[in-house]
Amino acid sequence: MIEIRYWIEEHKKQIITFLGLILGITLGFLIYYCIHYNEISKEKRNIEDIPIELSLKKEEKIEKKEEKIIVTVDIKGAVKNPGVYEVEEGKRIQDVIEMASGLNENADISMINLSKKVTDEMVIIIYTKEEIENLNRKETEKSMQNTCPETPIINDGCINIQQPQEENKENKKISINEANIEELMTLPGIGESKAQAIIKYREENGAFQTIEEIKNVSGIGEAVFAKMENYIIV
Repeated sequence: MIEIRYWIEEHKKQIITFLGLILGITLGFLIYYCIHYNEISKEKRNIEDIPIELSLKKEEKIEKKEEKIIVTVDIKGAVKNPGVYEVEEGKRIQDVIEMASGLNENADISMINLSKKVTDEMVIIIYTKEEIENLNRKETEKSMQNTCPETPIINDGCINIQQPQEENKENKKISINEANIEELMTLPGIGESKAQAIIKYREENGAFQTIEEIKNVSGIGEAVFAKMENYIIV
């Protein structure tokens, strides 16, 4: 024991140096391992996250594709529940009739295009058998068989939409920058309130630059514009 003690005393510095070296190597290895392990874990997490991110993006694209455009349609006349309905764009008039709980017993759809696709602000009128008989009697001289007769309200559901009033039948186009209320009211789909709205828009925003600009007027959407676009100029 005394010899060992003397040996330790004699080699104390070497022993301390050796132990310090061992400790330094051990600490260095631990630090290297921790850093290397964190880098591997980070790369692994990134790889695992990629499919999740791609999956989320794919789901977002699917949701965007599934977003459907809704249009508002007004159905009147001989249906069980007439009124305003919100319908998916691309649906047919037949679908709107079903939403309105179907036809009344006295309904006559001989002049209605049931396969026509609905559009925003569309007005569909289902006539009764008596109305068709009376209207056809008045229109006999004009030979308008199986097309909607002229009435104060334009029926977007007709097989052939009624023609514009007399001034427009003579191919006279109306200047939406110069026409007064009476002249504007000769356009298909334009009543007094819409005519006043057109004039008000002119007064507040200046002259129309294109005929398409009239769609900026309150109450004039794609459906109304489609009826009048061939009869107006700026």
